Amino acid sequence: MGEIKIKNILISFYVLISMNVVLGTVPAFAKKSVISVSLEKGVYKDLTIPNAPSNFNKGGEYNSLVRIRYNPNTKVLRFIPKKVGVGVLLIKDVKDQILYEIRIDVKQTDLFKIAQEIKSLLKDIEGINILTKNNKVIVDGEILLPKDMNRIHSVVKQYGDKATNLVTLSPLAQAKIAQFIEREINNPEIQVKAINGKFMIQGTCRDKTEMDRATIIAKAYAPDVVVDEAVADKKTQERRADVVINLCEIKQGAAPKPKKIIQLIVHYVELQKDYQKGFRFQ
Repeated sequence: MGEIKIKNILISFYVLISMNVVLGTVPAFAKKSVISVSLEKGVYKDLTIPNAPSNFNKGGEYNSLVRIRYNPNTKVLRFIPKKVGVGVLLIKDVKDQILYEIRIDVKQTDLFKIAQEIKSLLKDIEGINILTKNNKVIVDGEILLPKDMNRIHSVVKQYGDKATNLVTLSPLAQAKIAQFIEREINNPEIQVKAINGKFMIQGTCRDKTEMDRATIIAKAYAPDVVVDEAVADKKTQERRADVVINLCEIKQGAAPKPKKIIQLIVHYVELQKDYQKGFRFQ
């Protein structure tokens, strides 16, 4: 009788496991995952929950703190904070078994403090403005030196989604560099213009050597290329072109002077015999 009872228990156990596999649920004895999520008001955050089913039940005290959105295809749960406080979100399966216990802590975002820190780190860069808008610190403006862009990017990147860099390179800087290039080439028949981040050389050169010299000087003065964020994120495709475009023409040489013409004038005299005898020519 004891052996039969044990067999019945094992059969019941296997049936229970099989039902759970078929239904796609987690066994009752499965251990729940406990996750702590720290949020800041006004800044959303995504969390991946790979073990959650497409349709799950929710529980806990979270409604007053956050709004949640779930993408069943990517298994990503998005938290959108509404107010400061702490709470718990429970993710349950169809049998009300707790799969995830997510402990939520929403804090006040101190954007003013972040703005002051960024301003302190970038205070020696001219042409930029730092402001707070849409729950984010924005660095905007136009700079003269491309090397300053590297520093701005490094500082803003430290604050993640709380700060954004919208700084661009000033067209005035490009025009000034074009003047320096033209002055260094030092040829009144050659002009340099800054157009759409490129330097265009126009005019006439005496020969190819002078034309190549103008290109080398322009490339030496050309600043580093500042890559736009949209291009870096492959949202737009940048047109590939050289930074320096030389459109100079080589001067045609003057036509050679005509060679000297030597003119010979020959006079000849035919003497008759009587004339020879009269003058006694020998």
